[in-house]
Amino acid sequence: MAHKLAFLTIGATAEFPALVEAAVTPQFLKALEEQEYTELLVQYGQDGKPLFEKCQKLATQSGTSVKVSGFGIDKLGLGRYMRRAKGGDKEREGVVISHAG
Repeated sequence: MAHKLAFLTIGATAEFPALVEAAVTPQFLKALEEQEYTELLVQYGQDGKPLFEKCQKLATQSGTSVKVSGFGIDKLGLGRYMRRAKGGDKEREGVVISHAG
């Protein structure tokens, strides 16, 4: 199966813990898996690491094959992650999920 990425970004200026929690639930991961996603990458923000790690631990117990990883802030920007979600030679087109402002 070709790689397919769902990239969740909360941005850098505000925390959205409910968005992170909702995206790393077994139900959401199962929905991603049903759509043939192989990875969920979460940009959880400056102070979101403890929450993300808690959610990630639960995700590993979900029984899905979707790989869950994340990072706080990338000072180089998010463009490369968005390009990965767009797909390319070895990746299928995925999705970028973000808050609505």
